[in-house]
Amino acid sequence: MLISIVTATYNSEHFVSQMIASLNAQSYRDFEHIVIDGSSTDNTVNIVTSLCFHDPVILVEKDTGIYDALNKGISLANGEYIIFLHSDDIFASNDTLAEIISDLRENDPDILYGDVDFVLRTSPNLVVRRWVSGDFKRSKLRFGWMPPHPSFIARRGLYSSFGFFDTSLKISADYENMLRLLLNPILSVKYANRKFTIMKTGGVSTRFSSLLMKFSEDYYVANRFFRFPSILIALKTIRKLHQLWRFNRYE
Repeated sequence: MLISIVTATYNSEHFVSQMIASLNAQSYRDFEHIVIDGSSTDNTVNIVTSLCFHDPVILVEKDTGIYDALNKGISLANGEYIIFLHSDDIFASNDTLAEIISDLRENDPDILYGDVDFVLRTSPNLVVRRWVSGDFKRSKLRFGWMPPHPSFIARRGLYSSFGFFDTSLKISADYENMLRLLLNPILSVKYANRKFTIMKTGGVSTRFSSLLMKFSEDYYVANRFFRFPSILIALKTIRKLHQLWRFNRYE
């Protein structure tokens, strides 16, 4: 089974090599890697080209943001399923793709999702947030539940059938896209009870700089789908605060 891994990059030379090393180390090899670079002015593209063991598809051109880049990656993908692996993220283990493929073959879902750990960019062994998704019930979406997008794997054809990312949103287009798919009753959804991805997070100032925009866009998205968006966004925030209490050292 061919699976497509889509990565958006822009001036990522300081951390993209770790992502590539994680991908190179995967025991499952039947994948294509599509890299959409927004015309980086640093050495990002050269690093990707030189370090990848496989032959990545690389598109270098300006975009209007990460969701525009991811949409371009989806359009170029040939795999049965699509995974998004951001330039500063890594897979949880060398067998992550093999385990994902096993789940997909066994359950044949339209959508598969798992868990994610967040680590400090400056201390990659320290887990500062643990997102354990839990089993899927559509009713939970009304109470702020959502799987982490880096663990969200969907059939490629779903994007053609139900729409790509909404590029009018700068931060919450992944939330909107997942809601659009997960609320569709004809789609089958499966939870894999294990960690897929380790994400690096920036400092406190970086997180707060986009906090107001995140709240605003999440409210706008929730209002598209639900009757009481304010309550939903409050519950969604509480769920994230709970994840922050899951401090553990990543082994």
